[in-house]
Amino acid sequence: MELATGAMGSLLLKLAELLKEEYKLHKDLRKEVEFLSHELESLHGALNKVAQVPRHQVDEQVWIWAREVRKASYAMEDIIDTFLVSVDGGHDHDHEVAAKMNCLKWFKEKTRNLFNLKKLADHRSIAGKIQDIKKQLQAVALRRSMYKVDDIVAKPAATTSTMEDPRLLDLYRVTKLFGIDEPREELISMLFEGKDGHGVHQEMKIVSIVGYGGLGKTTIAKAVYDKLKVKFQCGAFVPVGQYPDMKKVFMDILIGLDKEKYMNSNMMILDQYQLISEIKEFLQDKRHFIVIDDIWDTPTWELIKCALVDNDLGNVVITTTRKSQVDMGALVYTPKEISYRDSQKLFYTNIFGTEECPEKYKSAGVYDKITEVSEKILKKCNGSPLAIATIASVLAKKPILKWSHAYKNIGFGHDEDDSQVKRTMKILSFSYYDMPLHLRACLLYLSIFPEDDCIPKTMVIWMWIAEGFIHDKEGVGQFELGERYFNELVSRNMIIPVEFTRSGFLNGCRLHDMILHVLRSLSKEENFISILDNEQHTSVGSRRVSIQKLGLDNISTQVVMDKSQVRSVAAFGGLMDALPPLSSFPVLRVLAVVLNSVLKESHYLEGLGSSLHLRYMSLLLTRTRQLPKDIGHLKLLQVLDIGCSGIEELPDSMALLQGLMCLHADR
Repeated sequence: MELATGAMGSLLLKLAELLKEEYKLHKDLRKEVEFLSHELESLHGALNKVAQVPRHQVDEQVWIWAREVRKASYAMEDIIDTFLVSVDGGHDHDHEVAAKMNCLKWFKEKTRNLFNLKKLADHRSIAGKIQDIKKQLQAVALRRSMYKVDDIVAKPAATTSTMEDPRLLDLYRVTKLFGIDEPREELISMLFEGKDGHGVHQEMKIVSIVGYGGLGKTTIAKAVYDKLKVKFQCGAFVPVGQYPDMKKVFMDILIGLDKEKYMNSNMMILDQYQLISEIKEFLQDKRHFIVIDDIWDTPTWELIKCALVDNDLGNVVITTTRKSQVDMGALVYTPKEISYRDSQKLFYTNIFGTEECPEKYKSAGVYDKITEVSEKILKKCNGSPLAIATIASVLAKKPILKWSHAYKNIGFGHDEDDSQVKRTMKILSFSYYDMPLHLRACLLYLSIFPEDDCIPKTMVIWMWIAEGFIHDKEGVGQFELGERYFNELVSRNMIIPVEFTRSGFLNGCRLHDMILHVLRSLSKEENFISILDNEQHTSVGSRRVSIQKLGLDNISTQVVMDKSQVRSVAAFGGLMDALPPLSSFPVLRVLAVVLNSVLKESHYLEGLGSSLHLRYMSLLLTRTRQLPKDIGHLKLLQVLDIGCSGIEELPDSMALLQGLMCLHADR
């Protein structure tokens, strides 16, 4: 299952398995399943096309249509899974079933026994529900034609000439820079290490600045370029972007090298090969400094590299990228977040025009309010210059006494009246929409964890698997595939790696606050995860619920939600008392109760045995004392983590957990 395509991936696999001759489907039911399979396959392709376009570029009717299709796919998968579980009522004690059977093999085994007289009632029930889904999909297909989805959502041939690049305004905005001296000098040292004072008779030096969006890569590159360009005969600073028009990139290089010669010339008649030849000829006998900003993939860099010339004159090339996996064959420089003091200077300068809070505000009695709000903001910005400047630009337009209210409502990008905020959100969302679909769901799922948390790698991979984000791949285990996804998110600078062991293995990650706010915004828009905390704890409309540090004082009533669709429930330092009994979640797949020091008894686990779809359960760092005996009914449970809990003895029914793949407990 993927965020963009709902449960289509796993659903199509299950429908295909049902259609095999060996299962001898009833003629009428077989026709219905065939119809659903063909219709869903077509809709799957359409959803993939919608997913290639950033949200703000998609027609609203098309977006609503796609959401309805995803919702239908979830409902269909829930129906099939519930039916399969009901075949044996969740109480199958056949110990000969392979304990580590993957989901598709398990599905195949169950479907062998679907159609016997004993289960006719279940068959009639699923047939009726399939009819309902069929009618829903027919209506969705009609709207697909009405809205001309296939024409509207084709992936745009985005180029720097037709797509607004929000970094351009930041690049040429006149601002005072803070914390730039140290990284600028470090980068200059890397560029000229091993060279003589003039860089004569030296090979070309290439350095790549790598880091997440908003870290200041472009600013550092521009600062170095501005300081050093006078030492070179010519130079160019060229933005590339996510979907570059390579002819324009090469023309921009030429214009940067010699504006008078190339600005008014008719370069459009030249093709890429001719433009590359023109650049190489121009650079052949000149010492030059070129910055290629914002490269997204290796093929783009390889093409640009064809135009570069190494003439032993000490040429310098700087590139910037958000993706460490872009292979440029260059030295890598990773900027650090700016210090708290420099963050404070940048914040105050963008608001007041001075590096300190003006004296007039100290005497006006609002200094404490300014200090309080600024400290909160700078903590969240975590040294990201782009984030600091963005928030400051919003607060500068508001009365100081309203800063606290404005800060809560900004959400790092929800103030629709501020163009700077919109540009910042675009910068960060570019990286999200550039990812393949399977990574988007995995990344978005990380927003279920609390802010500033260190997220254990093993834990989140098993949760991805339980949710169905990771499908079987021939020759690769699901967990190994999950590790690949995790590492790719690291290499794309979407998550920050933490806790490297002595052996060099990566243990976990954390999210930069800016990235987390983007994910939370996307998650809310997609109804992907509902966060229950001290500010919002009464209503849930998504399939995933995260309780975060919610105490008894904040629980006035149980949370209102559609319990029939919830797949993940996570409580981080919160109380399960806020939720209905587990027995009321018929399709629950993930249960994670972590760092809960309040609960001493295991009453919140009552009815656990009825959660027949449960695949992952963690009671890590809780005071839970015992597991219920009916845990043996959970035939699909793959992972049980009771590390650092109060559980000292396992019930005998644990022997019935035929699908258990991982048990983590204290010695």
